[in-house]
Amino acid sequence: MRPTKQILLASAVAAAIAVALPGQSRAAGEKEDITLNFVNADIQSVIKTVGLITGKNFLIDPRVNGTVNIVSANPVSKDLVYPILLSALRLQGFAAIEERGFVKIVPEADAKVNFSVTSDKPLATGGDRIVTQCIRCNTRTPRNCCRCCVL
Repeated sequence: MRPTKQILLASAVAAAIAVALPGQSRAAGEKEDITLNFVNADIQSVIKTVGLITGKNFLIDPRVNGTVNIVSANPVSKDLVYPILLSALRLQGFAAIEERGFVKIVPEADAKVNFSVTSDKPLATGGDRIVTQCIRCNTRTPRNCCRCCVL
């Protein structure tokens, strides 16, 4: 990694994480809030920072690159940091695939074809997750159904 990139990464991490109410002690069990401030930040640096905040391990596809903007005017709970990252990734055309113990970040097209959850029953998933749902065509031919499902 070039020295300039290392300095930018360290600056982005330091500037991006501001803990709400700094300098004040927190009661036991009280959740920490985070203020996110990523403006034109390298997407891989943002993913690494979210990993530090959430404790999640990420495996990043080499095709995942570019910049991202995530700004929170008010502090958000640590529980919201990962869903916010998922939304930002979807806006940039990337998806997160949750595996056992780590999260793969890949281009969205790969996630749809190779990694999406597939079910013939309604799934209770929320947020920016890719799910393929199979729907039985009882009254129409499959060819007619395909025309209305293509987005």
